[in-house]
Amino acid sequence: MDSEELVNISNELSNNDLVELINMNSKRLFIWNPQDKTCYDLDEEVPSCTNGSSVQINLQQEDFKFKPMTSKE
Repeated sequence: MDSEELVNISNELSNNDLVELINMNSKRLFIWNPQDKTCYDLDEEVPSCTNGSSVQINLQQEDFKFKPMTSKE
């Protein structure tokens, strides 16, 4: 699949679709924080969710868990 095809698919996704796609691939994603050189995995229970008109990414770190602002439906 080329970039143009991916852009077309991306433009068709609702926020709920994007949440589902992120959640399906959450084991393949992580967040890098260059300030403290830390990697954060996505939360196992609620990797992402909608928050108003945006998609929220929920992080988890060993020994410390960021709590999502909204819960999984």
